[in-house]
Amino acid sequence: MTPISVTFYVAQTGKIKSIYRGPENFLALQSEYGVYPYVLGDFSGNDFYVNVETETANPRLEMPLITIVPEIIADGQPQDIISEVPIGSSVTWPDGYIERANNDTVTFGVDLPGTYTFRLTAVPYLDQEVVIEAIAAT
Repeated sequence: MTPISVTFYVAQTGKIKSIYRGPENFLALQSEYGVYPYVLGDFSGNDFYVNVETETANPRLEMPLITIVPEIIADGQPQDIISEVPIGSSVTWPDGYIERANNDTVTFGVDLPGTYTFRLTAVPYLDQEVVIEAIAAT
């Protein structure tokens, strides 16, 4: 069985109606009986979303992120690291904290050197990870 993930999404409002994650054959069976009437194709992975207003399957697009700086100094000073973040995106910080982006820039500062991974999620975009390296201050 191939695991799949399908997001049922209303394009005009941005509201997610529901998300299905599980075996592909179970979703096909549910669709046959009308539980998920908007499933119109092969939804392997998490590469598609379903617009319930138009009843169409749409490919998720690359998020238009720009990594401003992939490397920062571990001096605790916040600095802009990612821009062009879609407003309303879920930003998962390296410590697991999740927040909604209320502007188009992610700002980050840290005292400890290391590698820090951010995960950004926003329908209709593919999830995106950005890795930032913090190097020791000299």
